[in-house]
Amino acid sequence: MGLVTSSSNGDKKSSKSSSQNNLEDDELTATPTIGYNVKEFAYKGVVFNCWDLGGQKNIRSLWKHYYKGSNGIIFIVDSADHGRLKESKHELYHLLEDPDLRNLPVLIFANKRDKEGAISATELIAQFELEDSIQLVNGKHDWYVESVSTITGEGIESGLKWLVSKLKQKPNKE
Repeated sequence: MGLVTSSSNGDKKSSKSSSQNNLEDDELTATPTIGYNVKEFAYKGVVFNCWDLGGQKNIRSLWKHYYKGSNGIIFIVDSADHGRLKESKHELYHLLEDPDLRNLPVLIFANKRDKEGAISATELIAQFELEDSIQLVNGKHDWYVESVSTITGEGIESGLKWLVSKLKQKPNKE
């Protein structure tokens, strides 16, 4: 699992760095994030300043220092790693308890859809109990789950279209 926060003007295996590279039509590289990477890109008239934060356990406590002032969250889950889905769900809910993230739109990328055994977006919604509980955490979080492959790029644009539409509905945080 991992976190990419976005202000507009994870787990090392979830390939967040590949997602960002893919969005810029760069050559894809699946590089684990140790610490954080910072990138800026524009999509559909929205500028994203992304902090790609590593998902290793010892790094997660540092996430809060980077997401303050964010306008949206992209949470990336390795949908082929069934053994870590419960932990990913816990981390998502823990993250959304932070008052700095109140009412932000949450885009969840179920990464590795191209791998055998990967769960679908519908299965992830059920396992994370999103339809029942995400509004109970800390305010109301609009959310969207998209199955993606950071290797092929499938699903990424669809998820970003949703997030951009949500970001354009809300004023930017100062």
